[in-house]
Amino acid sequence: ALNTVLAFGSFALFPKSLLVQLAVFGVGSWLAIALAHPGWPALWRVLLAYGLAARLPVLVVMFLAIFGGWDTHYAKPRPDFPPMGHWGLFLWTALLPQMSIWIYLTVVGGLLFGALAVGIRRLARRGSDRDVPTGSVSAGA
Repeated sequence: ALNTVLAFGSFALFPKSLLVQLAVFGVGSWLAIALAHPGWPALWRVLLAYGLAARLPVLVVMFLAIFGGWDTHYAKPRPDFPPMGHWGLFLWTALLPQMSIWIYLTVVGGLLFGALAVGIRRLARRGSDRDVPTGSVSAGA
């Protein structure tokens, strides 16, 4: 929720500054990732490792596309993006989103779905306990 509030706040406060919006959303992403850690540290570590492993190849492709002049979506920002050189373009359209926003979506989204799965499993177990007879069960019976 924190990152969503920061993102919408940056849209309202800086409606014409796409770079400020990206920066606020990037910083907010890492704050949200850090705040999510205590909730389920073991799953958090797995999701962070997965997020980095999944985004690094995209970052490499984007680097090659931007500096190689590829005419693909990996090298072309949205039409209202301010003009800048290759390094600026790489920083704002590749490095910042891939290493913050997408990792935030992986970690925080994964934790939410992990918690949902545990909740559903507990509900399913609780429902199946009604069919289990109570009392002692002997091995020889």
